[in-house]
Amino acid sequence: MNQDEPRFTYQEVIHPPYQVGEWTVTPVVRAAAIRLPFGGLVWNRPTAVIMRQGDNTIHLAIPDVTRYAQIGAMAAGAGLALLFWWLVKR
Repeated sequence: MNQDEPRFTYQEVIHPPYQVGEWTVTPVVRAAAIRLPFGGLVWNRPTAVIMRQGDNTIHLAIPDVTRYAQIGAMAAGAGLALLFWWLVKR
């Protein structure tokens, strides 16, 4: 691993566009990378799609439904833990 390379990067990447009929579709992703001397990890997730047709441009955001479900599950778990703690304390 080169000493000048950062160990952790987080960036938004705009990929090359695709032609779909009359539309030009450009995917946008967020990429996080961790580089270690013995390997690394890269995590990509789609964030948007940019669609162009002539002068019209549409920016479609992609919601991260999995993250919402994870946050909801963690909140429910914390709520249940507090409820059980409160019941046991009584």
